[in-house]
Amino acid sequence: TAADAVTWLTRASDKGRGDAMRALAEIYLKGKGVAPDITKGQAWLIKATNYGDDKAMGRLGDIYFEKDPKKALSWYEKAAEAGDVNAAYTAAIMYAENYNIKPDAKKAAALLKQAATAGHPAAQADYGLMVYQGNGVAKSVDDAAKWFQKSAIGGDPEGQFLYAFTLAKGEGVTQSYEDAYYWLLRAEQNANTAKIDEYDQTRAELKTRLEANVAPSILDKARKRVGSK
Repeated sequence: TAADAVTWLTRASDKGRGDAMRALAEIYLKGKGVAPDITKGQAWLIKATNYGDDKAMGRLGDIYFEKDPKKALSWYEKAAEAGDVNAAYTAAIMYAENYNIKPDAKKAAALLKQAATAGHPAAQADYGLMVYQGNGVAKSVDDAAKWFQKSAIGGDPEGQFLYAFTLAKGEGVTQSYEDAYYWLLRAEQNANTAKIDEYDQTRAELKTRLEANVAPSILDKARKRVGSK
């Protein structure tokens, strides 16, 4: 029962278990078997952060995201410092985009690199783009292509498109129209489950150019590779 869960989680919390404190917080925040109590839920999250629970720090960031972006960012950065990859990515996006936060390309790049290095596919794509543009970090098309490749292999559709783009142009990698078309098709395939609207038109344009200028036999090889996945 919910009452039993609260009892056992409270006992674990009294022994310094941050994960138990976070679980208790969710019970109160979501009203799972108990009356919702936002104040009590946040209090348990804050207590968990005192024990170094990075997930609790990130959860506090989520709670404040809409109503107080600056406070949310503060919690995300604390979570990132404690090793929370998702928090690092979110904080980076807040610095890079308009979230009522003063833009800071260097901080965004540093946080994205943290998440990208930890294997976050979306962060790898975004960090690669900053490296490609020399935005907040030293410009390098070679390094950018490596990050795009990691992101593409990790399944991020934006990374797959960006890797296709670099392959088509031969920037930082050996030019390969077959590989470019392959990753473009993979990006298109995954676009239904990920929001990358800003790339839809550019992706379509690249696909049109490849189909108009590359030998059909080469494109067919790429299609067969996609079909075998």
